[in-house]
Amino acid sequence: MSNEQKIEVNGITLNVIDSRTPGAPVIFIHPFPFNLSVWKAQFERLTTTNRVITFDIRGFGGSTMDNKKSSIGLYADDLVQMMDHLNLDQAVVCGLSMGGYILLDAVERYPSRFKALILCDTQCVGDSKEQQQIRYESIKKIETIGLGDFSEQFIQKALSANTLEHNKHLSEQLAAIILSNSPAAVTSGMGAMAQRNETCSKLSKISVPTLVISGKEDSVIMPSQSEFLFNNIPGAQLQIIEKAGHLSNIEQPEAFNKIIQSFISKL
Repeated sequence: MSNEQKIEVNGITLNVIDSRTPGAPVIFIHPFPFNLSVWKAQFERLTTTNRVITFDIRGFGGSTMDNKKSSIGLYADDLVQMMDHLNLDQAVVCGLSMGGYILLDAVERYPSRFKALILCDTQCVGDSKEQQQIRYESIKKIETIGLGDFSEQFIQKALSANTLEHNKHLSEQLAAIILSNSPAAVTSGMGAMAQRNETCSKLSKISVPTLVISGKEDSVIMPSQSEFLFNNIPGAQLQIIEKAGHLSNIEQPEAFNKIIQSFISKL
């Protein structure tokens, strides 16, 4: 991935990669707690047909953060301001996991900016009190001992049994990406997710083509949550990817790419 640039938005610097290739723009929002590099396979495949843009969420990867309290709404504002900066009135936007939370928040408040949505391994519910408590305990632990334990546990839960067994190299690569982020970025992302609003009550208002994707073995956000999105977003499509856990785009890139390319080509 080349064409890296730094864009000033919303009081911070976003690290953005823009293929600037011909075709309709497609933006990818990475999952927590990674960076834009997790979209490499999608970037390479789609630049043959589309202008592809990936970016590091504030604090992650090469993007900076300020002293504002991170929230899903703040991340969504960053996305829309980045689109303004790149003179994009509309784009197809794909978000995975926390990227999906950001996308659902953004489409609720800025509906005219989205040509289509791709919601991957994500959900519309907010955290329960118990889930919030677990996140706050993780934040304390990371602040005390760093990201090591957290990274290991996250990878074990996020990947399918098939990937863990047959692709140790991928597990190590993903752990390295988590560890390359600052503890402050990771804990601020956790805080943002803990405090996020539900978007389930707004799904019926989504009026653009929407594709929902889930890894069949996703144990972080169950496929039933993807089915809920599919059943409540008018005209949505649903695709379940075999032998994939929470990170379906990385675990089964060919299947994932085929699905999204087919969806985008028909818009």
